[in-house]
Amino acid sequence: KDATVYVLVDADGNANYDIVKPSADTTSVESDTASSDFKLTLKSYEVENLNLTYEDIPGEIKVVINDLDHEGVGDFTQEVVDLKTKTSIGAFTAQSGGVAYLNKVHTEADMDFQFNQVETKLTFGQNSLSLNDLALNFSGFVAVPGDDINMDLKFNAPQNKFKNVLSLIPVIYTQDFEKVKTSGDFALEGAVSGTYNGDREVYPAFDVKLNVNNATFRYPDLPAAVEGIKVNAHIYNKTANLDGTVVDIPEARANVAGSPVDARLNLKTPISDPEFAAYLKTDFDLANVGKVVPAQGFDYKGRVKADLDLAGGMSDIDNERYENVKAQGVLMVQDVELKSDSLPFPVQIAQLDMQFSPQKVDLSSFRAQLGKSDISANGQIDNLIGYVLEDQMLKANFTLNSSLLDLNELSGASGDEPAGEKNTADTSSLEVIRVPENVDFGLTANIAKLIYDNLEITSVKGNLAVKEGTVRMDDVVMDLLGGSVALNGNYDSKPAAPLVNMNLKINNFSFKESFEKFVTVQRLAPIMQNTTGTYSSGFSFNANLNPDMSPDLASVEAAGSLVTEGMKTTTKSMQKLADMVKNQSLATLYVGKVNLSFKIQDGRIQVEPFSLKAGNVTATVQGSNGLDQSLDYTMDMKIPVSGIGSSNLLSKVGATQGGKLDLGVKIGGTVQDPKVTTSLGDLVDNVIDNVKKQVEQKVEEVKEDAINKVNEEAKKLIDAAEAQGDKLIAAAQEQAAKIRSSAKEQADKLIAAADEQATKIENEAKGNILKEKGAKLTADKIRKEAREKADKLVDEANKKADQLVNNARDEKQKLIEQAREKGKLENK
Repeated sequence: KDATVYVLVDADGNANYDIVKPSADTTSVESDTASSDFKLTLKSYEVENLNLTYEDIPGEIKVVINDLDHEGVGDFTQEVVDLKTKTSIGAFTAQSGGVAYLNKVHTEADMDFQFNQVETKLTFGQNSLSLNDLALNFSGFVAVPGDDINMDLKFNAPQNKFKNVLSLIPVIYTQDFEKVKTSGDFALEGAVSGTYNGDREVYPAFDVKLNVNNATFRYPDLPAAVEGIKVNAHIYNKTANLDGTVVDIPEARANVAGSPVDARLNLKTPISDPEFAAYLKTDFDLANVGKVVPAQGFDYKGRVKADLDLAGGMSDIDNERYENVKAQGVLMVQDVELKSDSLPFPVQIAQLDMQFSPQKVDLSSFRAQLGKSDISANGQIDNLIGYVLEDQMLKANFTLNSSLLDLNELSGASGDEPAGEKNTADTSSLEVIRVPENVDFGLTANIAKLIYDNLEITSVKGNLAVKEGTVRMDDVVMDLLGGSVALNGNYDSKPAAPLVNMNLKINNFSFKESFEKFVTVQRLAPIMQNTTGTYSSGFSFNANLNPDMSPDLASVEAAGSLVTEGMKTTTKSMQKLADMVKNQSLATLYVGKVNLSFKIQDGRIQVEPFSLKAGNVTATVQGSNGLDQSLDYTMDMKIPVSGIGSSNLLSKVGATQGGKLDLGVKIGGTVQDPKVTTSLGDLVDNVIDNVKKQVEQKVEEVKEDAINKVNEEAKKLIDAAEAQGDKLIAAAQEQAAKIRSSAKEQADKLIAAADEQATKIENEAKGNILKEKGAKLTADKIRKEAREKADKLVDEANKKADQLVNNARDEKQKLIEQAREKGKLENK
């Protein structure tokens, strides 16, 4: 009672009801097939106010049942149970492939069955089923003697009023439906007979007929009617193979307030070689819709003209025998305006012109306004018929122009917040964009202004190629953050965690705006928060993406250069250093113009040595910072004695002016809590040591030559140690590269083998809708497991390779320390 149930099968085939962990015990248990005296003494059962949703994402199926009441009465202790049931559903919706076959239909069912528990046979007695106002009767039986399902069913609509079938159309079945005046009649009957076995691909024969003859309907308060409605449809299959299905609709026509619609369709052998014939002709004034049905929540204007005649076989199209294919006609849309409660924004199509031929569809002109966004395009579509009938590769090339493209509005994201109130880190509304694998799509774009998330981008130009689940970007350029970007690269949506691989050239970006706009910058370069100036950069970038389309920062790998202009920054670490020496000019770094190299790997940004200025102090900086906000930098500074404002420090070294001191600074800790120390101990000892050395140099100049000779010999020892260490590192890097390459090759083979196996399973299931859905789940699981194994293989190889190189680096450091000890090098 009062239960709400949501059953979900996600994109990877995982079901939310599958919550039992697999047992580690694989020992088979022999089942007991002996008969039992167990009997279920059940006289009645009842379900009250159940809300059920079933969603199968891979199978593209969704069923929603609201306000379900059900009761049944029967004695299950008998071999043959007389079961009487009564069911009521407030709103029943059934969707498949994105098409709603039933939409919020009120359903009532009174079913009497005779259930033979020994033969597992269900025989229909007196029964009725109503969908809105359409009533249906059933007779016959369904039996499951073994693996087969045998059936012999017949159904029909006992009433022949056109108004009954009209009630299934949502836009018409409104509160005023009882006032609708109709004429004409309809007939619906069908039969299903034979055996179903999915494993053997055996299906029952079926025959369904629908006829609507000279029907009309009109709302009494509206100015016009729909007249001359005629539908003659016959869908049947006399074989046990779905390829024997025939869809024959020789006539489907109506006149909507003076706008005629005339169509017909015939489809044979839909699986092996679809043979089709389709016709559509209309000159439709969309404003007439509001003249024949109550315009509640919508307003349509404009004109749609179509004159299409298509006929042929897929084998002729596949083999380019276009002389055997008939595909001709035009589709034109003019001055269309669509406003509806179901649309997030108004849609205006000023013009659409399409010309059809056997080889292609030419889009000669398309001009539209979608909310605030305007689009104009032209191009060509190839293999449209193959794509519709057999899910073949759809090929297309378009040129697109726009003065404004607001992706926030088009995607349904709110764009009404004040600029200062946007949460730059909120990506909860985003999700992974899966690119269709059966599309080969080329696009040349020229967009004057593009709005995405909290970014305003201008002068967007470039080429996109969409193929096999991947988007390739070539020569894409755009202006933003006061500068410009040029990029080339790929977005691969096939893996569970999509991959991006980009080469970017950034020119004249603002440090401050970069931090404010990009979450990745906030995580990788928090120093930009308090930095002014601009920068340019060229770098390569690859990473996996999270479910919200943000980069998985732990997977980011990048390398490139950064050139600054007028850079000035204040950090907590430099403030601590300034406090130590009582010189606040050190708290702000004036980098000015500098060219530095960097790389991002294993969650850290590694910065090569570069020079900067802090007050009247110069310094050389190198090191890294991590995703965990940890710092590991060294600064080799030259600081004037006059730059030390601490009288306590100066009194300890006995100096008040003149000269410069060499100061080594190590910055550790985190961005929010930095730890500042010197490489030779605390700052006082370091200053004293430097002053003493200056005095010693003056009073012992006679020792200079001897010291130089000692230093020279020691330097030779250290140089030799470094050379030996570099050879160790080079050998380790070479071996590491081989390890990574071997792992990558094994991983690629693993994924390729899995894809081949999965593709084979999918191909074997083609032609059987039920098997196709099951095969897709199995194939997706095989691909997913292979990708996980491959990723693990590559990760383990990377760890092994990194360890090999790190060991070589440690060995080099040991050699250098040993050389220093041996040479006893004296610092001047």
